[in-house]
Amino acid sequence: MIINPEQFISAITAIANLLIKEKIQRNETVIKLLQQFKLGPEHPPADFSGVYAYALLEYGVGKPNT
Repeated sequence: MIINPEQFISAITAIANLLIKEKIQRNETVIKLLQQFKLGPEHPPADFSGVYAYALLEYGVGKPNT
């Protein structure tokens, strides 16, 4: 069985792209930039870590204690 290197590399990069995209969407700096340029999603991701990251930015991180 001969494996085509191009197909192998494209399959691995496709998987890696999905993982990187999921990780970066929970990064504080990325979320702030998306919101600043009005590119953020209408709703945060459905999983706990996504909701937590968005909630921290909306209600906690950088907000003064009142």
